[in-house]
Amino acid sequence: MKIGMISIYPPPDYTHHGTSGVASYTKNLVTNFPKDCKVIVFANKFDNSKDDKIYIEDNVKVIYCWNKNFLFPFKIFLNVLKNRREIDIVHIQHEFFIYGGKSSYILFIFMLLLLKTLNKPFVVTLHHGFLKPSNINRRTLKELNINIRPTLFRFGLKMFFKAVSHLSSLIIVHESLFRDILINHYGVNNRKIGVIPHGIENSPKKIDHKEAKKLLNLEGKKIILYFGYISKFKGVDVLIDCFSNLKDDEHVLIIAGGKHPRLEGDPEYEKFVKNIKENSFKNVIFTGFISDCDIPLYFSAADLVTLPYKLIFASSGPLSLAIAYEKPFLVSKAFKEIIGVNEVIFENSKEFIERVNMILNNGPLKYKLLKYIKMLKNQRRWSRICINHLKLYKNIFGDD
Repeated sequence: MKIGMISIYPPPDYTHHGTSGVASYTKNLVTNFPKDCKVIVFANKFDNSKDDKIYIEDNVKVIYCWNKNFLFPFKIFLNVLKNRREIDIVHIQHEFFIYGGKSSYILFIFMLLLLKTLNKPFVVTLHHGFLKPSNINRRTLKELNINIRPTLFRFGLKMFFKAVSHLSSLIIVHESLFRDILINHYGVNNRKIGVIPHGIENSPKKIDHKEAKKLLNLEGKKIILYFGYISKFKGVDVLIDCFSNLKDDEHVLIIAGGKHPRLEGDPEYEKFVKNIKENSFKNVIFTGFISDCDIPLYFSAADLVTLPYKLIFASSGPLSLAIAYEKPFLVSKAFKEIIGVNEVIFENSKEFIERVNMILNNGPLKYKLLKYIKMLKNQRRWSRICINHLKLYKNIFGDD
């Protein structure tokens, strides 16, 4: 199988790097395909260079050939056209704003129209956007930092999903919930949707738990970790409020992530981040951006990972990392249709404190959760996820 992959992608020698988890997702996907698969990745330029750059890693050839501007459909199409003899199927990754600003949605559809002329089957993985129309209101869009009327956003999202479904051979989503939303609320043909979970790294680099805490000067502390950019919809403000009720010096909350690059400089967003930091206290640590090489340190040191999201409209990369590192986690009620252990879901400060104590004091919940995590890790290891992709590709060609 010869695969052409269109996505944002990390620079050479990195996995977790950039403004979106889609980059690391794609890197993990293409580097775990069987060795008899040949992959060409048509990636964004990470250094704004005028010239294209080529990077080869085993069976993966990465062509850094486009920037996040109105020219990306043409740059990608011309490079796919140039390499069409090396491609059986084209696979495109999509998430909010990874190809540019608001106009990138229309330009993305235009790119699909261009690719259609090559007479190659193509698949689109949708990572974001699974909002029920009834949940799209001014408050939701404010949480997402999207300044557009709800009625217009609903219409635009429906037209986008319809167009992607019509033009592509198949859409891939990561959860059955997202598949149901596309079918029941946006009229997408159920035969056009495949469900493949977000992959889990099988053997991430780890540091001894106590040593990691020592390196962070947090020996003897119970560390609760939030990982990811600070965004309104991710509920960092709610988390800090819940954590404040622990009222002791034993627990430390690490906010491991800085400002969102797309939102940095926006006055309302800057005010939000400033208020969060001003309303925190000494046991809350803000790290700023975490580099690829420091991810093992923070996850190895953590006793518990928490995801307090107010909205869930995409699979969570930080949750996948927590599972990869086999760390207990707590999630907000937004995850209730995705997570299979109800006891790890909290709806308020009281439940958060109760569950934190149950897990960090080695109660039965911790061991039930760790068993569940190991099951997910086995089911969603990247080698298995890649095999599932290949099966879907072959189904498109009608192969057994």
